[in-house]
Amino acid sequence: MSNDPEQQFFAEGMSEDITTELSRFSDIQVVSSHSACQLKDTSAATEYFSEKRHMNYLVEGKVRRSNDRVRINVQLIDASTSHTIWAEKYDRSLQQVFQTQDEIVETIVSTLSGQIQKVEMVRAKNRATTNLRAYDHLLRSLSAHKNGYTSKNNFKIARQEFID
Repeated sequence: MSNDPEQQFFAEGMSEDITTELSRFSDIQVVSSHSACQLKDTSAATEYFSEKRHMNYLVEGKVRRSNDRVRINVQLIDASTSHTIWAEKYDRSLQQVFQTQDEIVETIVSTLSGQIQKVEMVRAKNRATTNLRAYDHLLRSLSAHKNGYTSKNNFKIARQEFID
């Protein structure tokens, strides 16, 4: 979020839009913008969401607007370690703000899906199966991931294959 009170509404609107888009993915639990804004800019936010709300990842960002330009700095943070998993800076015209929001959401989802895949692979290795049907579903899930996991349809397909 922006620290400039005159730009606060713009930053809050972007945050709400990104939150809305992320919440469309059923495997990603998203805290409401209202809850997140209550702890913004505090060092306790990471600890609160990690320990009290049991969240694994946080998305933080800053937005600066000048005339017809916007700069968005966004990062995905591992809540348990406070390490940055991914960060990016976007310098765009204000006319591209919606496409930029979509790009941010797609990148976050694909990054998280990679993390989810790693966790599921570890779980799968620890639970070796002799069930060929289960193995088939694992392979189908991995294939869906490799072939464009960022689309909502492939995300659902891969998730369902892991569940099956």
